[in-house]
Amino acid sequence: MAFVHLHVHSVYSLLDSTCRLENLVSTARQMGLPALALTDQNALYGAVFFYDLCREAGIRPILGMEASMEDGHSLLLLAENEEGYRNLCRLSTILQSFSEPPPRLSWTALRHHTEGLIALSGGSQGWLYHLVCQGDIERAQRLLGGLQALFGRRNVFIELQLDAPQDAPVVERLVALADSAGIPYVATSDIHYLRPEEASLHLLLSSIRTGTHLLQPHPDKIPWKGNGHPDLHFPSPEEMARRFARWPRALAHSAYIADRCRLELRVGRPIFPKVPLPPQETAFSRLWKLAFLGVMERYQPLTPAVLERLTEELRTIEALGFSPYFLIVADIVQEARRRGIPVLGRGSAASSLVAYALGITPVDPLAYRLTFERFLHPERPDPPDIDLDFCWRRRDEMLDYVYKTYCDAHVAMIGTYNTFHARSAIRETAKAFGLAPSEAEELAARYWIGRFQSPEPEDGADPGPAWFDPLDPPEDEVTATVLRAARSIAGLPRHLSIHCGGLVIAPDPITDLVPLQRSAKGLLITQYDMRAIERLGLVKMDLLGVRALTAIADAVAAARQCHTGDLTVESIPLDDAATFELLSRGETMGCFQLESPGVRALLRRYRPRCLDDVMAVISLFRPAPLRGGLKESFLRRRAGEEPETDWLPEMDPALREQVEKILGETYGVILYQEQVLRLLSEVGGLSPGEAEAIRRALPEAQTETEREALRQRFLQGAARRGLSVSQAGQIWERLAGFTGYAFCKAHAASYAIVAYRAAYLKAHYPAEYLAAVIENEGGYYTPAAYAEEARRLGLRLLPPHVNVPSIATVGQGDTIRIGLGRIRGLSEATRNRLIEEARLAPFASLSDFLRRVRPGEEEAKALIRIGACDGLGGNRAEMIWELYAGLQGIEEQRSDGQFPLPLDEEHILPFPIPNLPDYRLEERVAFEREILGLALSAHPLSLYQEVLARYRPIGSQLLADYVGEKVIVAGWPIGARPQRTQKDEWMAFLSLEDLNGTIEVILFPEVFRRCARFLGQECPHLVQGQVQEHQGEPVILAEAVWTEGTPT
Repeated sequence: MAFVHLHVHSVYSLLDSTCRLENLVSTARQMGLPALALTDQNALYGAVFFYDLCREAGIRPILGMEASMEDGHSLLLLAENEEGYRNLCRLSTILQSFSEPPPRLSWTALRHHTEGLIALSGGSQGWLYHLVCQGDIERAQRLLGGLQALFGRRNVFIELQLDAPQDAPVVERLVALADSAGIPYVATSDIHYLRPEEASLHLLLSSIRTGTHLLQPHPDKIPWKGNGHPDLHFPSPEEMARRFARWPRALAHSAYIADRCRLELRVGRPIFPKVPLPPQETAFSRLWKLAFLGVMERYQPLTPAVLERLTEELRTIEALGFSPYFLIVADIVQEARRRGIPVLGRGSAASSLVAYALGITPVDPLAYRLTFERFLHPERPDPPDIDLDFCWRRRDEMLDYVYKTYCDAHVAMIGTYNTFHARSAIRETAKAFGLAPSEAEELAARYWIGRFQSPEPEDGADPGPAWFDPLDPPEDEVTATVLRAARSIAGLPRHLSIHCGGLVIAPDPITDLVPLQRSAKGLLITQYDMRAIERLGLVKMDLLGVRALTAIADAVAAARQCHTGDLTVESIPLDDAATFELLSRGETMGCFQLESPGVRALLRRYRPRCLDDVMAVISLFRPAPLRGGLKESFLRRRAGEEPETDWLPEMDPALREQVEKILGETYGVILYQEQVLRLLSEVGGLSPGEAEAIRRALPEAQTETEREALRQRFLQGAARRGLSVSQAGQIWERLAGFTGYAFCKAHAASYAIVAYRAAYLKAHYPAEYLAAVIENEGGYYTPAAYAEEARRLGLRLLPPHVNVPSIATVGQGDTIRIGLGRIRGLSEATRNRLIEEARLAPFASLSDFLRRVRPGEEEAKALIRIGACDGLGGNRAEMIWELYAGLQGIEEQRSDGQFPLPLDEEHILPFPIPNLPDYRLEERVAFEREILGLALSAHPLSLYQEVLARYRPIGSQLLADYVGEKVIVAGWPIGARPQRTQKDEWMAFLSLEDLNGTIEVILFPEVFRRCARFLGQECPHLVQGQVQEHQGEPVILAEAVWTEGTPT
């Protein structure tokens, strides 16, 4: 007899199921089930993924939800059709957004959203089960009558479950009740894990969810052994038939319900938002006008080539129905500019002349030979994807604008699933096993290889076993057990959070299409992640806060204020000799996309001379070109050490000229995806759609059959162009070999403009620029490393000062003054009072400052210790003494730790200040690093010179003279990056900084294992090893690494 599971929980019943969606569906397919339901608790997080997986497996997907009602019991809801799905979205939104935790659904709210839904009574968690257990048949009958009134008589079923021994007598009574009331009943199993042996893992998740130890009872935990415990595994149809042998109709009704649930999600078709338009305008007519105005402004004279390209792009945009999307993106960009908010459109949209004409991107696609088809073409119907980068401090302004302009009910931020990564999995598992929080954190820190790498894998990504490989084997069985259990929950979702920038705008109320949830910050976000949103066809856009943009804008503003001229970001010339000199020296710490040691080494070898060169550097220094040797081949060809067209010896001259024209800018190397498209279409005779399809498929083709099918498509197109099989084969071999290495040139162009602007500012206004980088953080290195870079450039680093108050770190001339905003523990209220008082009159003394600003005791100590009060009294030690003396003379102090008013000289100084020695240099540096996060008085490494001198370390500036020799180097750690070898072992790259520059160290697995525990600690690291040349730069192949922890 056919049977279908209708009560199934997946890992998206957060921390209450171990069933991953793909495992659920594959198990159902193996068992021959014709359909399968997903009924997670109060949410639809996994609905779209589940829908697609079932369709791929030939199983009918049934979308549903187990709703927690206001009486504390459950009701199972299944979507019969599209209206039922919409009501599921609305009900889940109510549960997750408008009810106090824990989520509860009122019967009043349910009454308005029942159409298209089938209701099951909730099994052993339902109110009906509870009433029958109590013997209250009269109330049970009233409940059933109420459900029928809400949902309709044919849409209510009594749910029977036999998951625990004590369920049998209750099922007897439920069947009797059903027969007397004339209501059908249906057999289900409350599934929370696939196999019985996974019960202990479910208990672990439940313990993490409830914050209890494994064996500690809790009302929301299900015991996994002992008398009467329920078995919540995925039973086969045969097992269900044995359980319900007395009630075959219960099994038949499951198939009947499944057959009624015929929901067809509208997937893969774009759903565009409505855009406000002037009267008598369509979206396309408006776009046409704005685009033509834009090209007239940007191109003088306006050539036929520009008009032809613009017309073709507009024709494609209109044919695909994407005009509203372009108008909305352009509107957001223009509003940002109107408000003075730095904004940049980037990504493959830089290939579009329309995007350039609308001011969305700063990249001229004609000047940089960018092909529109990489971004959009008639055979690629999925929506365009334009990323908008904003000043990170003001991004929320633009989000607010979008909500208000396009209607709150139609806009939502996109959600993302926070999953268990290594550290959180180990920590939470250890606590569930009974370890104290401090012990659990210590264990996680010890065995989390990711402590060297930030960030951890993307949310939703499978962290893989590598994140759990301990560099030292567990010392005891408890630790080994914790690590095994932690590995088993890796990648499972923990909670929903906000995507870093994704936003979706719908033409109608968004809950008609997607369930929402209120985030911790109060914003409504989608329960679906970005992949599911795209699958549903909703048009998303990324509004990202980018610190590099803010740093550039801040530096330009500071330069304009401190120097003559009217510099703007847009007026920065793209052909500045001093900028290219800086790039050629590789002095790009702090410059977007150009900071890593490898990129700086590449810049020194490449010596860029134009923006195209910067694009090439960015494109070459990516994982695939580095692994495949493309970078070295490119550099040899550029230097004339390797022929550019060695692979075209016998090609027809006209064809050869065509290929050379496409690949000439990259010395015959296929570096850009746009070049792949041009070779496939212009040489191979394929349409833009076919070319893009092959470009995407080539890197993914796993079998020889798949690769040969793609090759034949190309050969057939090339034959239509008159190419011989031999000629086409030559081109195909090169295409097939390099396509996986190619980078999107439009992306490279967008990045290159930002990177170049950063380099220009560093070359001409180093103090202003590095101050902005320190202030905005978010670069490749820490603010402390940028402070040392400033010191190496001869800039003076000054502490915050109460008489020169600024929240931000600012640069001027040859100085950088750290801002008050970097002082840890300084409250916003104290900071604002300080600035307000300083504007009225300078502080004449420490007591004057304390009286007027009234900082807390710890705040006052911090300000004195870092030099913010220098000049208001004696030295820093004496001012601390003065502070304490004043405190002793005050009898009454406010409970919040602030100084009472009135405060005068008599109260502050009841006795004279003694002459005290000032803080030693190491004390100053320690205070600065503790309070500001960076050292101003000296590089911390300089404090250890005497002890380090015993080892006679070689300075970073001399390493090139020692290639091939064994040396010792000493430096302060500024970065450690682990990675896997081809043999699947851990190794690491370590960046050290000495007083003259940076030192790059390679630690192969054996050395890394020995030093992993202390690697990256804030103390001098010494490395012994051989100097070798790597990518044209000296590096140390480490043989031994150790630390020195005591300053001299």
